[in-house]
Amino acid sequence: MHVEEQFVKIYEDRDGHIDIKISNLEKIIKLEIESKDTVVFEVLNGSVHFNPDEYEIHNGTLTVHLKGLQLGVSSLLLTVYDEHGKHVIKEEVRFTVKTLRVPRLIDAIFTYLLLPLIVVSCAGMGCKMEIEIIKMKLKKPVGILVGPVCQFICQPFFAFAISKFMKFDGLTALGLVTVGSCPGGGMSNMITLLIGADLIQSVTMTFTSNLCALAMLPLNMFIYGNHFMKKIVAEGGDGASFKIPITDIMFQIALLAGPVLIGMAIRYKLPKVAYYVNKSLGVLSLTLLLLTLGIGVYSNIYVFTTSSWQIMIGAALLPIFGFITGFLVARFLTRQPLDSSMTVSVETGVQNNLIAISMIKLAYPQPESDMMARMPIIVSITALSVGVGMVIASVPVHRFRKDRKEKRDKIKDLDDQYDRVTYRPVSTKERKLEMEHDIPPSYRDANGTGRDRETDV
Repeated sequence: MHVEEQFVKIYEDRDGHIDIKISNLEKIIKLEIESKDTVVFEVLNGSVHFNPDEYEIHNGTLTVHLKGLQLGVSSLLLTVYDEHGKHVIKEEVRFTVKTLRVPRLIDAIFTYLLLPLIVVSCAGMGCKMEIEIIKMKLKKPVGILVGPVCQFICQPFFAFAISKFMKFDGLTALGLVTVGSCPGGGMSNMITLLIGADLIQSVTMTFTSNLCALAMLPLNMFIYGNHFMKKIVAEGGDGASFKIPITDIMFQIALLAGPVLIGMAIRYKLPKVAYYVNKSLGVLSLTLLLLTLGIGVYSNIYVFTTSSWQIMIGAALLPIFGFITGFLVARFLTRQPLDSSMTVSVETGVQNNLIAISMIKLAYPQPESDMMARMPIIVSITALSVGVGMVIASVPVHRFRKDRKEKRDKIKDLDDQYDRVTYRPVSTKERKLEMEHDIPPSYRDANGTGRDRETDV
């Protein structure tokens, strides 16, 4: 038996076929062909009888009809019986069947709809940036550097450890390591703004981490990714080498820096415009955050239908570990203030899944790239969900802080008012006369202090 093609690609809910050539057939046999993974595809004509009398020189071609069911990669299983129904051979045919997702319009809409909103939101953030504060933070860069350190040291290690512990296949593990090695994403700035943390530090950290990614991303892929690339080859896949998407990284940097610089210019040249932009920035950021989460879940629904619970939990753990680690390192190791620690937490937990997906699509064809991309998508959805939870939890916290500040201001106003009514400047002479009232009369008389002086006082 011989199969000319190495693999066949079929789309979900669509049919395909392969031709299996059979030679040197000397007696009647029965072939049963089935899918190794019936979730990925099914064989429509699974049982065929071959009679050598019907073929010249004992050769024949069997056309196997297939139907794609769900995104994935699997192979055929072949069982051979003789004319008496006796089992002769059962083996896995070295033929790969790849089921692809059908392209949808919503995928393109999702990308191009969010892009202008992100640009406007970044420009709005620039309207809140102050050059003097940026300079002050750069003079003491510990708070800015702790975020990229957590991203490029802790997160890749967590991704590797989770993949080993959960025993992921090579493609899934490599997808998780890829997103774990990526810098911070723009959504971290919006979450930071909405929870009332340090926006200037957040934007500066995002810019810094994207610059660091030019060196740290390939280094981490070399350290942690090579192991899983070898595993993919051992599993019969393509051990493609990863290409770092320099253009995409530079685009992400420009997408952040350009609008922010425009916003800063608006702040100094058109302060009234900046005032109204700042007023609407919270609503815009919240809308963008919810829109990204909602449309992202809908456009990537295949992720939830094709992923096991182990994949879902493993991918969700990575951003959760990032949020926790970022806060602990900033708060207790580098002794950062609470607002700064929350900023580092968000920056570490929210990574740039767009860069991860770009790397995956450059390195692997369909459907392998879609299978790997499940990990950055789940990581992103989890991070945004945690971010929304933080925003909701911050509402009563802000209300409590506001009430406490109002009470402090009210007490301060009362103290200032009391000070203005009760106290006045007193000269040294007046103070001396007041002190004489405290001297007993007998003592004053004994020292020649008369009634006339007492009356004058």
